[in-house]
Amino acid sequence: MKLRPALYIDKDGTLLENEYPDYFSDFKFKEKVIQLIKDFKSKDNYYLFLISNQPDIMLGKVKYSHFLRYMSNFLRVLKNNYNLEFDDIFICLHHEKAKSKKWRKCNCRKPKIGLIEQSLIKYENIDLKNSIIIGDTWRDRDLAKNLNLKFICIK
Repeated sequence: MKLRPALYIDKDGTLLENEYPDYFSDFKFKEKVIQLIKDFKSKDNYYLFLISNQPDIMLGKVKYSHFLRYMSNFLRVLKNNYNLEFDDIFICLHHEKAKSKKWRKCNCRKPKIGLIEQSLIKYENIDLKNSIIIGDTWRDRDLAKNLNLKFICIK
């Protein structure tokens, strides 16, 4: 089985300028990041995985149905406007102040490594050693550090 490296890409602040646009089609993508992703994909056939902490749902700030519609539109705009599709998406909904106790503790909220572990279980041929995390916060940087992976910081 041939191994493939993965690009683990954060969403808010990395790929998007705006977290939750008022209108579902008002996404402000960072063009340089999209080009960077396309360059990696064409060069070495990287898996493209979107990884994101999304605690607002369990904090009661956003309805889950709203988030699903938002993500559906987000992915549609990426595909239609930039010809960019992710191989998969890994989302952590947990937060230490979540309304329900069952959503307060996890191993997937970045910088913990659970989202990456989920990808390794689902895709057995990931070349983790040569994979890269692209993000904009200390959570993304520390996730890369926790796995001894290369980190590309987006400002």
